[in-house]
This record gives sequence, structure tokens and C-alpha cells, in this order.
Amino acid sequence: MESSDTSAVIKTPNKTYALRQKNTSNALMLLSPMESPSEDEPFGQGISIISTVKETVELDTVPEKAKAAPGKGKWHERFGRNR
Repeated sequence: MESSDTSAVIKTPNKTYALRQKNTSNALMLLSPMESPSEDEPFGQGISIISTVKETVELDTVPEKAKAAPGKGKWHERFGRNR
């Protein structure tokens, strides 16, 4: 893992990923099954919220840098020959 003041990246032998924090206005709730605490309830089971997630970390693939194309020379060398 590498980092700077503005970004963080994870490098594997084959790929590089940029980490990006994402906030959402729609919370993700993690649920767990639960038994009803009282026998007065008509149903014996329920669910309970065990955590709420409002932020996630996203991994974006960083494209490999392409090798620079060979220079084509100056403008007059490229276009002057065709005149």
C-alpha cells in the first residue's frame, strides 16, 4: 500500500488499485435474526439492526501507463513534405 496526502493505492503483482471513500445518503443496514424477547408476540422471530454503514471504500483499477509513442518530429517535418 502506498499513500500521499491526497490518495492511497494498493499494488498487487498484476494490478494497481486506487482507494476512494464513498459516502451515501442511503444507509446500508446489516441485519441479524433474533428471537422475540416476549412470548406475547404472535411471531417468535424477528430481526435486529446490528450495524449501519454510510461510507464505503471503493477500489478503482488504475490503468497501466502506455509507452510513449515515438516522436513525429517538428510540424514542418510532418506536414511540409506533402506540399
